[in-house]
Amino acid sequence: MIPRQQAHDFLKKMLANGPVPQKEIEAEAIQRGISKRTLKRAKKDLGIESNRAGFGRGSYSVWSLPHTEPLPENHTFSCREPTHVYFETILEQNPDGLWFPPLLEKAKQAGWRSKNPNNVGYAVLMKMIREKRVRQTFDGYKLREPPRELSEEDFTFD
Repeated sequence: MIPRQQAHDFLKKMLANGPVPQKEIEAEAIQRGISKRTLKRAKKDLGIESNRAGFGRGSYSVWSLPHTEPLPENHTFSCREPTHVYFETILEQNPDGLWFPPLLEKAKQAGWRSKNPNNVGYAVLMKMIREKRVRQTFDGYKLREPPRELSEEDFTFD
């Protein structure tokens, strides 16, 4: 088998059940004789997403397969509401800005639930910043513009 094809198969199998820490993937790849360079090339070929879990010294990188299959029209989401809806609502109610811990606490009080609230919440907040929906100021995070209509991409899954 061609090394890169072997790396493709390995990554698809490793990530089939969801995100996996990068260090675990690299360690397993080395045991199977796949070099880091080949692994990185295969990652790029497959469009594997890399995200940070946590923040600060305890954070680490996780890899996941991209979501490529279109959702059926009658699909219903398994979560109660997307995380960003809670964040946008709270930031709208606090126009002077909020830092992440109070924002997260208010979202929890409003009924938002997640298995990993710090990781999910921070990842969603960073995504909102990248999408220019939220900005960071000296007073904390603030909405840039009124919330827009929801699309399927806005839903986060626990």
